[in-house]
Amino acid sequence: MEMAAKYGADTGRLYTLFAAPPEKDLEWSEESIEGAWRFINRVFRLVDRLADSLRDAKSGISTSTSDSEKALLRKTHQTLRRVTLDVETRWHFNSAIALIMDFYNEIHAPLEKAPLEADIRPEIAKHILETLVLMLAPMTPHLAEELWEMLGHKEGLWTVAWPNFDPELARDEEVEIVVQVTDASAPG
Repeated sequence: MEMAAKYGADTGRLYTLFAAPPEKDLEWSEESIEGAWRFINRVFRLVDRLADSLRDAKSGISTSTSDSEKALLRKTHQTLRRVTLDVETRWHFNSAIALIMDFYNEIHAPLEKAPLEADIRPEIAKHILETLVLMLAPMTPHLAEELWEMLGHKEGLWTVAWPNFDPELARDEEVEIVVQVTDASAPG
């Protein structure tokens, strides 16, 4: 009860799911729960900073995207693919949370700039943040609901299905590497 009063229920839930798989005992760590609390606050501050400029934007992905947008969308859909597997199939919430934390770290810097300064259109930025919120929803439902509303949604998260990742967007870019093989025994 003291932990919930100090950090909030979502922080406790996130910490508990992140610290150990459900089948393992949880070693309590004040430092770790504070880390979960700091992460939740960083996500809140990012959405709060961008919410006014994104609230009226229509979320979506267009066929024409800049290199910056492509990189962020690829990371978004790769993370969504892996989190979906961890949550729906394997029930590995700890690795899903680690993926979401990594995803936040990847998108934070580009989105922290005003979207147009970072070559990221508002509809793309909104799509990315909505995906982040939806991935967090099973672990931090109260925070996710608040963030969802901040992004301009009137209906609650319970009306929204789990997002589907786009396999094309999640695919790694293919790079062709030319390799020359020479015979080391041949006289040079």
